Amino acid sequence: MITGTSQASFKASTTFTTLSFSSNGKLLASGGSDGKIRIWNTEAKQEGWLSFVNQFLPSLTIKAHKGKITNLIYSQDGKVLLSGSSDGTIKAWETTLGRQKFVCIGHTSRISQLAVSEKGKNIISTHDLDSRLAQHWNVDGGYPLSGFNFKNKSILTISPDAKTFVIKDWRGKGKYKLWNISKKGIQTTLKGLENIHLALFPTFVFSSDSKMLATSTNSRKTSTRNEKEVIHIWNTSNDSGSFLSRLFINFNSIRPIHTYKNITGGALVLTVSPNGKLLGYVSRGKAETIYLLNVETGSKHFALAGHSQRISVLVFSLDGTTLASVSDKEIILWDVTTGKQLRTCPIEKNVKSMLFSPDGKKLICGGFDGSLRLWDTHTGNLLSTHIGHTDPITTMLFLEDGNTLVSGSWDGTILLWDWGEITAIQ
Repeated sequence: MITGTSQASFKASTTFTTLSFSSNGKLLASGGSDGKIRIWNTEAKQEGWLSFVNQFLPSLTIKAHKGKITNLIYSQDGKVLLSGSSDGTIKAWETTLGRQKFVCIGHTSRISQLAVSEKGKNIISTHDLDSRLAQHWNVDGGYPLSGFNFKNKSILTISPDAKTFVIKDWRGKGKYKLWNISKKGIQTTLKGLENIHLALFPTFVFSSDSKMLATSTNSRKTSTRNEKEVIHIWNTSNDSGSFLSRLFINFNSIRPIHTYKNITGGALVLTVSPNGKLLGYVSRGKAETIYLLNVETGSKHFALAGHSQRISVLVFSLDGTTLASVSDKEIILWDVTTGKQLRTCPIEKNVKSMLFSPDGKKLICGGFDGSLRLWDTHTGNLLSTHIGHTDPITTMLFLEDGNTLVSGSWDGTILLWDWGEITAIQ
């Protein structure tokens, strides 16, 4: 008989975001804004002093997600509970002990890295909210294929050929390592980065052929003012070095081929030319000047001064002859063979990421407002603006055929653009 009276009351120190009953109605699962799942016994006594105590005592509390719980659903037998969250994951839980059965990471959020594998057929993405997770996507169908879930490790960057992760292993002294994606195992440890302050990550940038890796350790080694700001250059290819050096080397670790210690205030922005021969960086001490270094000799190539405000992004053209730099007010294109400015493009919207088209004739800018803007590299004119994302575009790349542009954003989406269509729009 329906009486309309309250049967039970449950309370927690969070905002309830979603609820779900088991099929027999004996269990009630609540999801909170704190990322926790609480399972309540609806048949618990709610009379006398127990009514006050039991309303604060869930039968089980699960620390489920990093973001708020958005969806909950029980299996028919009540033994499994599925949870969805704003952190971009779906997880399955045993309702008796609260153990995780599996995780689905297809709905990632805040995309931070993209790479293309299998001759342009698949995409690998990572996201900021959980640096342990990476997702493998099918390009044609747009569906997730598989995922990587690292325990006690953080993914810092992916090589352009989608074969290598740079990871931070938090066990022990917190080493930086290269992880071979296809072999699903540690390839090598980066020696020389052992004493970096554990709270801050270095900057890692690959050359477009994935053979060279640049790192900037712009963190303090101790709490004193004695800073050790260095840039390391690594040759990550297996065939590097002479036969004798490779004969006596520990294949489980590699050392940098060059180290630059006289970086004033540390490197703010890093980029490596496609052939791996030039390193471009912007110093924190002088954030309006670009320095180009010859990777093979370790000598300084050029100092490029032209910006009046802090430079936030650097990118080389595919042929390595042109460098684009952006500040809050302008984009400047540079000839890296002469060190001279080619042209300046005034901008009104802040740029989060940049990419040259395969033929070098256009520069694609990903904005903080989620828009794509195309610039003519010969005239410096803005060609077109394209709306698709709702948050900053953090990363972009082309599939191998050059006909598809891929963009990733903080809004949790990866978009594929028909390059022929968007370049036809003026």
